[in-house]
Amino acid sequence: MRVWLLARSHQLSRFSSSDGTIKIWNLGSRECSQTIKGYANCLAFSRDGQTLAAGGWDRNIQLRQLSHPDSPITLAGHFNSINAIVFSPDGRTVVSASADGNLKLWNARTGEHIHTLTGHQSSVNCLTFSSDGETIISGSLDKTIKSWGIN
Repeated sequence: MRVWLLARSHQLSRFSSSDGTIKIWNLGSRECSQTIKGYANCLAFSRDGQTLAAGGWDRNIQLRQLSHPDSPITLAGHFNSINAIVFSPDGRTVVSASADGNLKLWNARTGEHIHTLTGHQSSVNCLTFSSDGETIISGSLDKTIKSWGIN
């Protein structure tokens, strides 16, 4: 099995692997606590560790409550693969970055599309929120870093 990516949130860690699964690990016990079927190009936990967002090559984002991982909310709207995903510090918004050059903001509870941020000329491969949740920073293969005020 080949591990594609790894990230952490409090006492949990998750990774996506070449066997078509996303595994949730308890870092304290060092045991796999959940295995979710599905591939992911990028993963993010909500701040409370209860929701997992997984973006894929299929241009979709899956929001999964870890208490009910087999009932995801699918967020669709990008025209190319999802390269990065992040929750806002307050956990109410998910932002996705895509090879289509756009960022999309989504309601983390309902999956409703809120807004699309355009301006990059190439694939957007990384993004983060400022600690106050007021600004999104994105990096692109067009050799630019953009700062987006979201209010």
